[in-house]
Amino acid sequence: MSQRKAVTKKLALEYRRASKAGKGLILDQVCGLNGWHRNHARKALTQALTIRAVKPRPPKPPLGMAS
Repeated sequence: MSQRKAVTKKLALEYRRASKAGKGLILDQVCGLNGWHRNHARKALTQALTIRAVKPRPPKPPLGMAS
């Protein structure tokens, strides 16, 4: 899984700068490497470079001692 993310992130930089014909070639490359459909590959390439805010989880309540 981490290898797929690494490949996708690397190709996402090229995908952003490429022309329409170049984007098609990059999509073919990503589909061949990851086994994804073109639509999924396109979405993954565009979302690979977006920064997402991560909210911390609330702490779990302590477990009570049952006697």
